[in-house]
Order: sequence, then C-alpha cells, then structure tokens
Amino acid sequence: MKHPGLFEPLARKLNLSVKLLLLLSAITVAVLGAFAFHEYQQTQQKLLSELDSLAEILPERLSLALDPLLAAKQYDQAQKILLSEFHDNRIQCATLQFSQTPSADLGFERQGRLIVPATVCPEEKPALRAVSTTLQGEQARLSVLFRTDSIDQSLHAIVTGTIIKLLILIPVLCLCLYTALRILVFTPLHRLSETVQKVIDTQIFTARTPIANEDELGRLTRRFNMMLDEIETRDKQLQSHSMMLQEEIGVRTTELADKNTALEAANKRLMELDELKSGFLSTVSHDLRTPLTSILGFSKLINQDFCKLFLPFAGNDKKLVKRGERIKHNLRIIQHEGERLTRLINDFLDLSRIESGRMQWRDTDLPVRTLAKRAVEAVQGQFDLKPDLRLLLEIQDDLPLLHCDEDRIMQVLVNLLNNAAKFTPSGHVLLWAGIRNDKLRIEVQDTGPGIPENQLVKIFNKFHKVEEAEHQREKKPAGTGLGLAICRETIQHYNGRIWAESRLGKGSTFIIELPGFQRLQQTACLTEVLSPKKKTSILVVDDNAFIREYFDQVLSDAAYEVHQAKSGEEALEKARESLPDLIIMDLLMPGMGGEMAIRHFRSDPVLACVPILIISISQESLDYAGDARLEKPVDPDRFMEVVNGLLRNRRTKSPVLVVDNPDCLPPDLVSESEKVAYIKAEAVAEQIASGFRGTVVLSRETLTLLSLNLHEQPAGVNFLIVGCT
Repeated sequence: MKHPGLFEPLARKLNLSVKLLLLLSAITVAVLGAFAFHEYQQTQQKLLSELDSLAEILPERLSLALDPLLAAKQYDQAQKILLSEFHDNRIQCATLQFSQTPSADLGFERQGRLIVPATVCPEEKPALRAVSTTLQGEQARLSVLFRTDSIDQSLHAIVTGTIIKLLILIPVLCLCLYTALRILVFTPLHRLSETVQKVIDTQIFTARTPIANEDELGRLTRRFNMMLDEIETRDKQLQSHSMMLQEEIGVRTTELADKNTALEAANKRLMELDELKSGFLSTVSHDLRTPLTSILGFSKLINQDFCKLFLPFAGNDKKLVKRGERIKHNLRIIQHEGERLTRLINDFLDLSRIESGRMQWRDTDLPVRTLAKRAVEAVQGQFDLKPDLRLLLEIQDDLPLLHCDEDRIMQVLVNLLNNAAKFTPSGHVLLWAGIRNDKLRIEVQDTGPGIPENQLVKIFNKFHKVEEAEHQREKKPAGTGLGLAICRETIQHYNGRIWAESRLGKGSTFIIELPGFQRLQQTACLTEVLSPKKKTSILVVDDNAFIREYFDQVLSDAAYEVHQAKSGEEALEKARESLPDLIIMDLLMPGMGGEMAIRHFRSDPVLACVPILIISISQESLDYAGDARLEKPVDPDRFMEVVNGLLRNRRTKSPVLVVDNPDCLPPDLVSESEKVAYIKAEAVAEQIASGFRGTVVLSRETLTLLSLNLHEQPAGVNFLIVGCT
C-alpha cells in the first residue's frame, strides 16, 4: 500500500494557481541557480588563466625593465619598479637577490593593506604561488610570489552580487509569469470551473462559459458549451418523456387500482365460494356418510344374521338355497358399492382438506415396521385374489421412528400397494423401507407392465388416470385419479418427496423420501374408576338414532354395556352419571357439538383421561383432540379393533402408588406386583417432589383431603380416582 508523502495533504488543499506559482518559482530558482553556478565556474577558470598568464609575463617584463638598471647599478630605480607592480593585488612578494653582493638585496612584501620592504619572500604556501628568474647574467635572481586566495575573494564578490541579482530577479520573473498564466490560463479555467459547479449545484444546463481565446482552453470551453447544449436538449426531452411517463403511470395506476378493486372483490367472492364449498362438502359428506354408515353397518348385520339364523332353515331345498345365495350376493353388492362410494367421498374430501389447509394432522411416533406390516395386512385380500402375484415385505433394522399421522401415511402406503396390485397381473410387489442418503426411504416395487415416461409426472396430478390401454390391456379407467394426488400432498406436508421410476415391460417403483422427526412428550391426566369389577361401559354420542342403534348392536354383541346420547350436553350429563370406560363421539351435532363436548371432557379432572373415539367426517382443528379417529362409514372389524385397543391401553406399565386403601386397586391395572407401592396420603406430595413419575391411585375422598391442584402437577404423573363398591 502506498503511503502519502509529507506534503501530499497540503498539496490537496492548494488550488491550481498556487501550485503553478510554486512550480514556476521552483523552476526559475533551479534555472537561475544553474546559470549562476555555470558563471561561477567560468569566472574561476578565467581568473586562474589570468593568474597563469601574469606569472609568465611579469618575470619577463620585469627582467627587461630591470636588466639595464642593474647593469648601471641604479638600485633605487629598480626598487621603484618592483614597488610599482604591487598595484596588482595578486602579487604577494617580489625580491631581487644578488649573488655577489647580498647586502644589496631589495624587495617588497604585502602585509594586509601595507607593502613593506623585504629581501626574502616567505615560503610557498597552498594559497601562494612562486615564480623566479635570473637577471644580469646570473648575478641577480628575481623572485615573485603570487596570491591565489585573491581569486576566491573575487569569486566571493561575484557570487554575492549574483545572489543579490537573483533575489531581485526571481520574484519579478515569477510575478510576471504568474500574471501571464492568470490572464491566459487561470481565469478561463476558473470561469469553466464556476460553470461546472453551477451546473452541479442547480442541475440547470442553461449556464455557459464565455470564450476568451481560440487556444486549447478556448476550444475546451467551446466543446464544454456544446456538451451543455446537448445535455440541455436531452434534459428537455427527458422532462417531456417524464411528464408523459407520469401521465401514463397515473393512467396505469388508476387502471391497476380498478383491477385491484375487482380482484379484491373477486377474491372476497372466491373466499365466500370456498366457505360455501367447505360448508357444502361438510354437509353433503355428512349427509352421505351418515346413511352410508347405516347402510353398510346394517347390511353386514343382516348378512351375519341371515347366514347364521335363516339360511340354515333352507336345508336341502335348492330353490331356497339359490334364493338365499342370491340374497347374500345382493348384500355383498350393497356392501361393495357402499364401500366404493365411501372411498370416492374420502378421496375427494381428503384432497380438498389438504389443499385448503383444513386437514387435522394427528402426529405421533410410529415404528416404520409396524406401519408397513399394517399396510400389507390391509391389502392382503387383493393379492389373495391373484395366485400368481406375491406380496413381499423387506424392512431394514434400527430404522428411526416416523413422527406422522398414522392414518395419512397408511393411506399413502395402501394407495401405492393397491395400485401395484391392480396393474400387476403376475410376479411380485415389494414394500421396502430403509435409509438412503441419511433419509428414510420407502419404495413400492412391482413387476407390472410399467408406465410411459411422459406419464411419470402427470400421474400425480388430480384426476389424471392412466388408461389401461397404456398398459397393453383392456381400455378401462384406472380409478378416480385422486389417490396419487393425495399421496403427493401428504408426503409434501412432511417436507418429503414422492416420485415414480418405471421401465416399460419391466415394472415400476414408487419412491418416498422423508426427513427425520422428533418425539413428543406426554402430559399428566386424571382418571376415575367406579368399580374394578363392573362391566365395561361405552357411551355412544351421535345425533343420528340409526347410527347409535347400529353401534349399540355391534358393541352389545361384544358384551359391552352401551349408553346413548344424542348431543354434547346429554353426553356430559350421562358421562358424569355412568363414568364410561370409553366414549364414541360424533363431531357434527346440533346444539353442543362434539368439539365443545371434548373440551369439557378434557377440562374435567374426573373425565379427562377417558379415551374418546371420534367417528365423524369433520377434520377441523380441535383444541382437545380424541385418542383415536375413524371416518364414516365405519368398517365393523376396524371399529372393534380400535375400541378394544383403546380399552386395553388404559392399563398402565408405569409405577403405581396406592394411597390409604389397597383394596380399591383394580386387579388388571398392572402386570407386575413389584410396581405397586402403598403409601399414606400425607406422603403423596413428598413422593412427587422427589421425582416419582407414574400413576397415583386414590379415592375421591382422599383427593379432596389432599387439596391437590391436579393441573399444576408435573408431566408424567397420572391420577386414578377409584371407588369401592
């Protein structure tokens, strides 16, 4: 990095005229100084040459003048001639010495300003120069001593005079040059600079700089004025275009405002239509599913009762047997068409809920192996109808738990397996799950005819159906075209990806990739049990009397005690009276609906942990959700499986503290007796504070005496209220 010089900050602050003046002064001083130095050297050389010439001429001249006088022995005249030469300041000493008569020696020496007689010149010094010659036939010797310092004195005088002249000449010359530059250069530049600054400050391009001369500065000024003319013209054009643009923007803004108003109105209308559609779908699906539940349920009950109670009476009467088989076949048709209509309604409503964001996702931690096995069990019947088609399951070990909605992921897997079974006449279908690239991957592979490459993306669009003719079979629509669209929406909800790969004649593979998930925490709850030995009771809540009657018959056949309620208010009243072990709840009911009733159940310390099975068509978000969910119409086998599972899950595997009365412990509460501890009522708070997590069993009277705030207890502590009868 280059560092600034010492004078660079100062130079930046000076204007151009001062800089040029300083530059001219420096140049003038340098030129005149060089000239003075050259003069000094020439003068010095000249003086030295003159001294050399004098040293050569003077002895000869004196020899010519003194020889006659010395021959005549006129020593006084000779002395006067020597003295006359001392007018030249360069002579320091001049003497005549006689070899035969030393007493006659004569001469003079310069001592400062005085000239004194001397017979012998001093020794030669660096500042002196000696010259000698013989006179009168070697009888006398002339010695002259010249001063060289006289040259330095002369040079000093010359240098002093030159410096004085330079001190006078330099300012005058610089002033003259500055004046000339100011008139010829600085003034035009200053005018040009003022014009530029005015244009910059005002942004008005009408200013012009007067042209003083036709030199380079004049041409520069003329071109600058021409540039301002061009800029002014373009500025006027730009202003004109700007005004036109502003007018256009105003018109467009008005149009956009009108369109925005129209769009807002259209959007509002669309929202109203969406609400109407949602209400229509909810109403229609409720009105369709409710009778479908009755139709399917009662058709299955009729089929069971007919096969069990009436068909045996046909005996060997072929006509009655044939009529009985026809009745069974008709009942199966009713069930099959009811189930097909149910699937169509379910697919349409599921896709509508997912796209509108109204789908309620009940995410829990689930093992992938369990999900895969359940999906395989659900579709096994289709594969049983095709002896040449095998269903294979391959799951890697140590897979992470999948945090998802079990019903939704099951729906995806069942859809994929059903499609594979539908389009694969022989070979095998493989459900595989494992880890690839740090992601959970699930694949459904088949050995069917394959899917054309141009259909691999389209098959996930709504209502897109791959015609069976494309699979080299009889042309027949392959379903409603909603199954794969639902699969895609479900997987994308969990930030996953689903796609298909296929080779014609070799088979297809549907691939799902899902990221990892986190676990959820449990919260504490309170449960009350009237008697450990009473018959298991179930409360059925639905506004449709036929649905209540259907569930009553199914549950009664399974040896459960059934209570009925037709609204949320009646359900709360009967639940507090009978304290049921399970509540089956519909959501869409007049008066207090199922959602509000569930909130009341969950806020009641006595009823908070009674499991609730929701059977409805609504999937709106609930503040207090049920423990399980089935959609109408309900499959009886699946219904009983869920009911039995909810009742079994009431048994706890965590430690149990029994307070005060051990006789009231339900016999099926725990499977290991070492998990049960018996304590006094006053020790309950201490046990919880010391870190106990499990179930506390106590009577309502003990709970009242302890004055425990159940809603402030830590997570993991459950309270079971029992009553002995």
